[in-house]
Amino acid sequence: MQVTRQKIIDILRAHGQATVDELATEVSLTPMAVRHHLNVLQADGLVLILRTKQRHRPGRPIQVYGLTNKARKLYPQQYLQLTDLLVDEMTARIGQEAVDDVFKGIADRLASEVPPLADDAPIADRFEALVTFLKEKGFVAEWTLEDGEYTLCHYDCPYRQFAQNHNAVCILDERLITAIIGSEPIRQLSIAQHQEMCKYVFPKLAPPDKISPAT
Repeated sequence: MQVTRQKIIDILRAHGQATVDELATEVSLTPMAVRHHLNVLQADGLVLILRTKQRHRPGRPIQVYGLTNKARKLYPQQYLQLTDLLVDEMTARIGQEAVDDVFKGIADRLASEVPPLADDAPIADRFEALVTFLKEKGFVAEWTLEDGEYTLCHYDCPYRQFAQNHNAVCILDERLITAIIGSEPIRQLSIAQHQEMCKYVFPKLAPPDKISPAT
């Protein structure tokens, strides 16, 4: 990033907000030059106008600038480390079985966000609903029906690093899938085990041509 713009972002991060005149003083530029850099940063979605103040004398209103969440993501984030510490502390205090139950509860809560499906909804509709939901949550997923077997694959997982430290997160994954599909999967490959994808098969699901007609 251009040096002056990076400095403006650093100043806004340190102070939370600043006016054009305050930024101009900090970076040793004219207010007009600072406005140019702010316009570029706004166009890039990194800076926004927090509020506008009226002057007590003639002149343009005073605009107060701050950072967007996109800009804050340019700086190192410690969410993963904090999450690891939280789960480690929970495990030490209440035990692994209780932690697993917590992840099951999270899975049930997530499953409740999926638009309701009819009890007799076709399996294909359930897989489509599942994959759509997973993509909204940051997964790269697809399902297939080949040689009479249903398969679900995650090619990337938003919890990749966390899952590699805490396998309990995979309980969330499996329970969510079971809740939406209505059949428990078997995991053949796992990103948490440093494999190239998560792959699930559903041996209890009969393909359409094997389903007996209703009587």
